[in-house]
Amino acid sequence: QKALDGLGEGFIVCTLDDEATTINNDTDSGSSLTECTQKIDLIGEKVDEIISGITRPGMTDLEKEAALYDYLIQNASYDYRVYDDPDNYPYDSGTIYGTLINGTGVCTGYAYALQKLLNAAGIECMTVLGNYEDQYHMWNIAKIDGVYLQLDPTFDSVYTHAYPGLSHAYFNQTDEQMRKDHDWDAAAYP
Repeated sequence: QKALDGLGEGFIVCTLDDEATTINNDTDSGSSLTECTQKIDLIGEKVDEIISGITRPGMTDLEKEAALYDYLIQNASYDYRVYDDPDNYPYDSGTIYGTLINGTGVCTGYAYALQKLLNAAGIECMTVLGNYEDQYHMWNIAKIDGVYLQLDPTFDSVYTHAYPGLSHAYFNQTDEQMRKDHDWDAAAYP
């Protein structure tokens, strides 16, 4: 089941039946399985396009990470509709599709998108579930040169779009630095 959890890119929920002999595919996004599959295909194409357009042979993991991070925070905008109408904002904004294809996302969309981009570039990256000022939040941990560092593309994107210049306030932070305003179960992550 753990292997199936990441297959649907937030659109298709794949589960094993009780006998572990059949995989059931369902969607809770309001889209059909066919529409979800098409979105997943578009995500794959977009990730390939971004990786081939931004990374080059010989780049270090840090250089790849920075280039992909900068691409994401500059090309996606935070979807404030989550605050205006939390029960009706677009489902896609919480997914890779919303963030990379539509250009709008919330923290989950940003975190999943960064994980997908960095993993596709050969960099170990995972999402972190936690809190920012007692509100649910999601961000990332990536392994660069053997060291796990934290990144919050959502916040850096908001700052980049609100103020002049490119924000790296939450790029490659140590646990100690991130803990200043983020909280998470440290035992659950490297």
